[in-house]
Amino acid sequence: MIKKNAYKNTELQIVIEDHKMLVRKIAASYIAKFSYILTLEDLVQSGMIGLIEAVRSYDSDKGASFATYASIRIKGSIIDELRRCDWSPRSLSQQTRQVKEAINIIEHRKGSPALATEVAKELNLSLEEYFKLIERINTKKIYQEDYSSIDLFQSTKETSTSSQIEAVQRNELSKIMAEHICKLADRERKVLLMYYKEGLSFKEISSILDLSESRISQIHSHSVVKLKSNITNKYDNFSWN
Repeated sequence: MIKKNAYKNTELQIVIEDHKMLVRKIAASYIAKFSYILTLEDLVQSGMIGLIEAVRSYDSDKGASFATYASIRIKGSIIDELRRCDWSPRSLSQQTRQVKEAINIIEHRKGSPALATEVAKELNLSLEEYFKLIERINTKKIYQEDYSSIDLFQSTKETSTSSQIEAVQRNELSKIMAEHICKLADRERKVLLMYYKEGLSFKEISSILDLSESRISQIHSHSVVKLKSNITNKYDNFSWN
């Protein structure tokens, strides 16, 4: 058992070697959403810094297991690096508006759902640049305490204190969302339903649709931006919590 300041350099190296896979596992859990910022190896390196700090500061007398303590420090180190590399809320908000405007222009012009290639062209971006942008837009809540991504269906969830009027409003919002999801392209609709309703991971969806996991992430990001744009454009009093 590791105790604070109770190890030698050789012991430190052994502990680090024993927990390298923990670092890689945690880093891998972030890469699908944040590959537009850093590579997996970049995240692993940041996580290793957190692991080393954990080894140096861990005190078993405080109760928590080393793995639990190390996981917290590893995640914190990775989040700090992501924040350092990509924290520009003002420019991101402006870019979000530009994407929504582009989607509205295209769909008004052609009378059908906007394709990712069309939105990218409207914004004078390559398709790869567009996908990176919408990944940033859909993960802009990374810096919240729970580090969770945007919950697409958050506004339809009930709470124990909801009034009957609020329940009716949520039911209407559910109908609105269902209506707009049905208007998405077949593949986009399938990805959203499998991810949010069936609770499948991008990896599981990629196997079902025979597409790469990164491609599923791109379809998801584009679909979410388009869905939110269409709903907020049509219903002025609709807001995403």
